Amino acid sequence: MRLAFRPWRLAPFSQLLSAVAVGILLLITGLVFWVDHGLNPVLAQLQNNQVITAYFSASVKKTDEQKLVDRIRASLGSQAVQDLSYTNGDQFLAELKDRYPELVNEVESLGVEEAEQVVPKYVSIAGVLDDATLEGLRKIPGVELVESSKDRYEQVIAAFIALSWVTKLFMGGLGLALLTGLVHLSRVNSHFYKEVLSFLRLWGATRTGILIPGAVSGMMVGLLGGLLACVTWYFSSEWFAGRLRELSPALRALPMIAPAMGFLLLAAGGLLGASAGMLAGWWASAPQTGRSGFGGRNWL
Repeated sequence: MRLAFRPWRLAPFSQLLSAVAVGILLLITGLVFWVDHGLNPVLAQLQNNQVITAYFSASVKKTDEQKLVDRIRASLGSQAVQDLSYTNGDQFLAELKDRYPELVNEVESLGVEEAEQVVPKYVSIAGVLDDATLEGLRKIPGVELVESSKDRYEQVIAAFIALSWVTKLFMGGLGLALLTGLVHLSRVNSHFYKEVLSFLRLWGATRTGILIPGAVSGMMVGLLGGLLACVTWYFSSEWFAGRLRELSPALRALPMIAPAMGFLLLAAGGLLGASAGMLAGWWASAPQTGRSGFGGRNWL
């Protein structure tokens, strides 16, 4: 165990800076993982859920409006409809009056027949609806126009799918960078006790015993970096999630970050550090024929 602390005694700043770098990379990896994991329900909602708006023809009389609404409801069958609401001309004007009172006054100054030609009447349907629903609604007499929110989000869905793949590649690259950096650090650290390991090998130490100092030293760097990432995650994750959810209405469906996930970053740092230390220790303890070791002798 004393060998594992030798790099910290001889090169403490190198170990600390490496731990800070590990913590930053772990924090970024955790944030990217959260974004990738949270995009799945957002994509599912955008791809499956939609809002269909069916506009009535101006020729539909007020006495026939409810019959047309019932016919539309019957055409949906057993689909997962979350909400179906009808907005007539009077309700539309009432909703519009708060924002555009002058426009509403102009419409109300028109005659009854002219107002019915201008003011829309429509049914809004929200839920998990298939593509055949649009064609079925267009064929109903009295329905003039049918629109779907799915068409509006087509480019958004494609962008989110691309973003999901980018986050996966980014996570893989960050993980590889973490492991590579820790392996190189452990290889550098192994030179601080390489001569001692050579003597231990000559005295009959097992290969597993020789790997322990490097694994412990790497694990300490990884745990220190993981602790930094864990503390930062705990105190700033909610702030980051709130800022990201404000970028787009679609991103508001992202789940809030669990502060306890910071402990996973701590464990990941320790595991990566120990793995990198063992890999470097395996390299350091391997026989190197033809190379001159310490003191001009082939210790390994």
